[in-house]
Amino acid sequence: MPNHRKRRPRVGLTDMPEVVMKNILEKSNFQSILKLRKVSRDFRNFIDDEKPEFHLEIIGIHMTSEQIKIFLKGLSENEAPHIEYQKHEKGCQIVCSRRTKSKTYLLENEDFVEVFCRELEQIMSHQKNSVLLSFSLTAPNIPDEFKRILKAKPIPIKTQIFAMTTKTHSQVMDVLPHMNPKYLKELCFYSSANSPHKKWIFDGIVESDQWKTAKTLEAVQFFVDVPLKNFHHFSAGNYFVNAVTAEELFELKEVSGWVLSRNKKKHNFQNYLNSNKLKRVFIGYLDEEPLKEQELHVLFGKPYFPNPRRKVDRGRWYFRVAETDSAIHFVLYFAKTLQLSLVNLSEVPSNAELR
Repeated sequence: MPNHRKRRPRVGLTDMPEVVMKNILEKSNFQSILKLRKVSRDFRNFIDDEKPEFHLEIIGIHMTSEQIKIFLKGLSENEAPHIEYQKHEKGCQIVCSRRTKSKTYLLENEDFVEVFCRELEQIMSHQKNSVLLSFSLTAPNIPDEFKRILKAKPIPIKTQIFAMTTKTHSQVMDVLPHMNPKYLKELCFYSSANSPHKKWIFDGIVESDQWKTAKTLEAVQFFVDVPLKNFHHFSAGNYFVNAVTAEELFELKEVSGWVLSRNKKKHNFQNYLNSNKLKRVFIGYLDEEPLKEQELHVLFGKPYFPNPRRKVDRGRWYFRVAETDSAIHFVLYFAKTLQLSLVNLSEVPSNAELR
């Protein structure tokens, strides 16, 4: 006897209620969302309209005149893809790599910079609420199309760390203002020229909100010629300046609010303790002539040497942090570098003077 029961029609993803579709996308990582986008035109349109959050953790971009590489990592992913947009005689060649696997595509009559910027714009439109751990950019020169993407973005990029490697200081201000200062904790600047004697103009950078709100700074492979007072708010750092004076170093110690001033009046340091706790700061300088050792001894007192017969540095000083069990450790090295760090009182040598 023939079976007259009707077959139920197949139900696809796009036939599900909208609330179910949204729930699926909310629980998917960015790579799964990109794969779902290829399922059908309807699904692609739904994803493009809803723009589900990608929850990216790291975005790294490396640009040259011949190719652009981007590294993307989500919060819940152990491995992340590398995508290369290469200049090709027929257009733009795209190479997607993951560990030992890779796929290559060719987009004819397409410019590789424009293709990259289009896809980056699409990616960033899905990074609306979550905050990146790191956004890094290596680019000797910033393409105009990339600048346009940054300017067109309605919300500045939310990231805790912004790192940039480029040829000159002027390139920095093409990108830095587009980082959201509210979330920014660390700034890293590197010179692609790798010339420690090259001067970068930081006048505009030190006036930016991004500079003023960050707590950690790394600026190496070049030097800056701005007053040391512009670096007072960094609790951790590694940077090079043209020169420092004994007065500037004394002000750096005092203005932090950690120690008692010379007239024994307390600074308002408790708020500083809570918001900007000193960790470790390294400062390199090119010209040692302005740093007069006699002036330093007048302001800081007699230095301590672990082994007076074999001096490994120009002197060390310890300054008590009022109402805590900590002290500031200041070391002046021979190699035109100095260090400020916070140590426990138990780490202060018994024969060192604690000021």
